[in-house]
Amino acid sequence: MPVHPGLLNPSGFVHAGAILWLAVHAATTLSAQGRGAGREAAAGIPVAVNLNANFTGNQKDGIIRAVSGYVRRGKRVSVVKTTVTGDQGRLLAEITTNHMTL
Repeated sequence: MPVHPGLLNPSGFVHAGAILWLAVHAATTLSAQGRGAGREAAAGIPVAVNLNANFTGNQKDGIIRAVSGYVRRGKRVSVVKTTVTGDQGRLLAEITTNHMTL
């Protein structure tokens, strides 16, 4: 995600909420993959129901990236760990989310 002025907090760094949004979006996208199409997919929409975030850094410009992977993939509840990195692969945050399939 390109960093732009709308993502910055008053101190000039990327707002924590923007980092969380990117992480939850990546994790939910992962959880939604392979859920089928049409009516079957509508009956299996993953929703984030819990999250834990550890912020380790930040930046003022450049690009931030999120990569998600399963800790556990269940039929109803999945646990996903997402790593958010900045320029030169610098760790910005690690977020663990629980997704319930509705």
